[in-house]
Amino acid sequence: VAKLFFATQAASRQRAGDVLAALVRQGRLQAKRFPKAAGTEAGESYFTLMPPKQSKQRPDDPQSLNFDLQTLWLCTLSTDRFHRLSLQETRRLFPTPPHHHVRHVIGDEGDGPFVSRVYPSSVDVKSTIANLKKFMSEARSKYGLGPWIDTGDYGFYVLADHPTKVSDIGQAILSPRQGAGPLADQARIHVGFAPTSTQVSQAMRT
Repeated sequence: VAKLFFATQAASRQRAGDVLAALVRQGRLQAKRFPKAAGTEAGESYFTLMPPKQSKQRPDDPQSLNFDLQTLWLCTLSTDRFHRLSLQETRRLFPTPPHHHVRHVIGDEGDGPFVSRVYPSSVDVKSTIANLKKFMSEARSKYGLGPWIDTGDYGFYVLADHPTKVSDIGQAILSPRQGAGPLADQARIHVGFAPTSTQVSQAMRT
């Protein structure tokens, strides 16, 4: 840096100017000038850092924080351990990057690693199954993950906050549907228990 910006050779000074100009074009620096002194030409130029761009990402609401806690439980305290993929990891991994609110984990059941989209169960089994079918369709049509699903390399993990709900959702996934086989035959699907923040808080107080 010192050689680039403080060198005496004209060529080096030109390179420094090129770097500054590039940073201005990229929106990282803003070019300004000092006020002109009385009886002189325009003042010397200087550069300031541009303020960071405001993220359009919505702040996490209580429901999102609950989901993060449940995903953390899955990755650290469930019977089968998983690793939660960061947004950067999913962007490198998938043909079409998912939305930043979508959570993914990677696990291994002995037949090789697989990736699962994680999502919390809905208020009832019917809504949970409807969401599951929607996510399965999106994975194939929107994200191009059909080949992954067909080979078992991509699946879905439903997190429920009560053992009874885990059992009911599991039975619904395994049950044949009218005019079609069970959902479990169409993709790798897991259902597991993960408490909400309210449940954890209550347990800590008792």
